[in-house]
Amino acid sequence: MQQSFSTRLDIGTSLTTKHSRGEINDSNFIQPEREEFNPTYEFTPTINLSASWQHLYQPNSRTYYIANISPRISFEDTRYNEPSGADWYDRENNLFPEVQFDFNYYKWLHPQLGINMRASARVTYERINDGLIEPTRNNVHLLHNASIGVTYQLY
Repeated sequence: MQQSFSTRLDIGTSLTTKHSRGEINDSNFIQPEREEFNPTYEFTPTINLSASWQHLYQPNSRTYYIANISPRISFEDTRYNEPSGADWYDRENNLFPEVQFDFNYYKWLHPQLGINMRASARVTYERINDGLIEPTRNNVHLLHNASIGVTYQLY
């Protein structure tokens, strides 16, 4: 029997700059002066916190049971400024908690022939707040997968 546990914290950000010079005048193709169009900045800090717990049980040399549970939560907060000023506005903030379950079973029937079964399920919740443009959206996702396979080793 063996158990393992891990946690991880990721913090980062992105900064996007958008420059524009306006539209071309169709009559003489003259663009306005650059000072009239200040750049737009978009700043997005991101935080991810995740953990993982794994349990391995091996009752004999030919059989393995592995169970894994991995919760995770992510948060993003996007802010931007208008080209005309230095005021920062909240564009959107998103929250993404999720939990994933994995189960693996391995059974060696012969030193070269084995079977394996896998099952996984993930539950994800998304809260997307687009600020004043659109209302908050809430989404729940349930993903699951199961498979059975045969393993043959050529040694």
